[in-house]
Amino acid sequence: MKAIYITGIPLFLFFSCGSNEDNTDSNNVSETVTEDSVVVAEEETEVINSILISSKNVGLFTIGSEVPTLPTELKMRQFVKSEMSEGEPGPELTHNVIFNQLEDVLELIMDHQMDDEHHEDKDIQEMLVLSNYYETSKGVGVGSTLEEFQVAYPDAHIWYSYISDRYVMETDELKDVQFILDGADCNINPTGSSDLEPIDFIDFNVGSKIKKIRVY
Repeated sequence: MKAIYITGIPLFLFFSCGSNEDNTDSNNVSETVTEDSVVVAEEETEVINSILISSKNVGLFTIGSEVPTLPTELKMRQFVKSEMSEGEPGPELTHNVIFNQLEDVLELIMDHQMDDEHHEDKDIQEMLVLSNYYETSKGVGVGSTLEEFQVAYPDAHIWYSYISDRYVMETDELKDVQFILDGADCNINPTGSSDLEPIDFIDFNVGSKIKKIRVY
């Protein structure tokens, strides 16, 4: 009887250890699935830049049209601002800022409609692209360099306007679209003798980037 009792102890221990190992493996599998689930969730919320800038259009938005129904990834907030022209304040216009979960992507300046009783900011008058969420068909957007713009659009030219105090790149391929540069990147002082004063590309720092894109 003693021999049977002694050999039974290691058998009991063997099955007990095997049970613990199985539980450990099960826990490891559970943790792996949880980690994979987190990665998938991050990929689903990633914003993919596949929306184009063209003449009169930025993605779903069109000059002269009302603000369309926004897709689920975009939201809108609003403010009113008095526009300045040649240093003088103009009428107050409504600005609708379109944003996603990461950043502001577009500013819509609305047309000021008036009648005897009230005014309505109904149609889009001007658009300012604020981030590289939108880009042209040739991959140019906010943050693209002056050199990248020249490669994409060989007919590119730059001018300065003292009325709006803007340095603007344009191409004939995109009518009514202006690519705005940072004046701090320009190494000369414009004379201000003309509303559209030509500026040479060599007068800008290498690697100068597009600050905003205006569509009107």
